[in-house]
Amino acid sequence: MHESPVTRHVTIWPFASRFCLSSVEVEPRADFADRPARGKCGAFGPRSRSRLIQYLATVRHDVLPWFLTLTYPADWPLEWNAWKSHLDRFANHFLTRDTLHNRLPVGGVWKLEPQQRGAPHFHAIVYGYDGGRSVAELAVAWSKVIGTNCPHHLKYGLSFTPARSVRGVMAYAGKKYLGKSVVLPNGWERVGRYWGVFGRKFVPVSQSFSASLSERGWYRLRRLMRASLRSKGVRLDFRCLNFYTQHHRQWARAFAWAEGELVQTVDFTGSSSPEEALSAQPF
Repeated sequence: MHESPVTRHVTIWPFASRFCLSSVEVEPRADFADRPARGKCGAFGPRSRSRLIQYLATVRHDVLPWFLTLTYPADWPLEWNAWKSHLDRFANHFLTRDTLHNRLPVGGVWKLEPQQRGAPHFHAIVYGYDGGRSVAELAVAWSKVIGTNCPHHLKYGLSFTPARSVRGVMAYAGKKYLGKSVVLPNGWERVGRYWGVFGRKFVPVSQSFSASLSERGWYRLRRLMRASLRSKGVRLDFRCLNFYTQHHRQWARAFAWAEGELVQTVDFTGSSSPEEALSAQPF
């Protein structure tokens, strides 16, 4: 049986924390078009969580966001469509608009999860917010969106705080909040998507850069990636080709080592612009 030739690449997001190994068939298989489409989302499973982590790992680290939490009072709607509608209205009419209803350069990533009492609960990382509305004003807006006049909810229904460090952002985006696995109560089997993006064009995703690798270099780099994680007590599935790191200078040398080349150390994070850093790479 004739095998289609394969091209292998490494893609990096130098101002974020992700790099990815990929292989692409030059001549796609005939049965590729017959693959079934992705089904409806029924849970925040491993694949959904992986896609969320991969997206968050492409967002720039030199732009600190705000952390947003939205909760419901003692009574909340049981229809999941209402939850998404409330989030959409709050994000698009209050969070990303000023008092004159002008569009603001605000975007973010949200995650839905149940609280222990069963109520829906939103976490979000928000970029581009300039403090145009106070936290108290946003709390009032969220209460109006969900239709409650409970004074207790005005105080505790919304939390909106600025991030203070990259480490804090990574903790919030990882297992602490957005990337946390959840146990779903009864009735949550079909609530649609558990995470998403609003104002996508305003989320500061890092510019990416791809380089071709030989088959030998691709496998050497994959072994090095997994050995690095094993040294930290992390074991990856054999099929996993994503790696998360902030030490891009070290891995720039690893790319060259995988191809048997000797190169100088490249600093991705010390440049004033992505274009300058990318143009200085020896790949």
